[in-house]
Amino acid sequence: MTYIERLLTQLLASIAALGCPPWGAPVDWLLQRTHHRVNRLRRHLLALIAKWRAGKLPKPRPPRPGRTSKPNSERPKFPTGHGWLTRHGGNKQIGAWAGQLYHQFHYDAEFTRFFAEVPKAGRYIRPLCHMLGIELPDTLKPAPRKRKPRPAKPRKPRLPPLQPHASTSPLHLRLEVPGIPNRRRRRSKAA
Repeated sequence: MTYIERLLTQLLASIAALGCPPWGAPVDWLLQRTHHRVNRLRRHLLALIAKWRAGKLPKPRPPRPGRTSKPNSERPKFPTGHGWLTRHGGNKQIGAWAGQLYHQFHYDAEFTRFFAEVPKAGRYIRPLCHMLGIELPDTLKPAPRKRKPRPAKPRKPRLPPLQPHASTSPLHLRLEVPGIPNRRRRRSKAA
């Protein structure tokens, strides 16, 4: 059993311990589904590593056009936050295994070479790293998506600012009251 296989197996055991406590509490559906998902990722990743070591990697298939399918609303959704599994369980062992995986993915020369030669491995590593809150290795970071340039919207012309007119300025308005002459009072200069 290789070191990475032991790490992933211990991670699965930690998730199973969280989802199936010994005192007979009901099983948390989220941790049960997480255990299933991590186990599936582990199996695929270990099979890919074994094929890579044996030099029997299949040729990559040409990309297929994206499918547009309706999401199944009946299926429960996984949380989407970065590192949600380490926060959800409260088990310190999961954080410890996450640190070990981080070290393997970033500092082990064999994995660095593996990620550079087999970009398909990112398909299995990215969700695992996201669940555990591990930063992706540089070779597995997805390329930035090319966005279509948006057409420039024509700007509405701005109206010029209003200029006060002499007849509408509050200083020039005069109140006309019948019977009272409309004169401006002038202040007398007191000496």
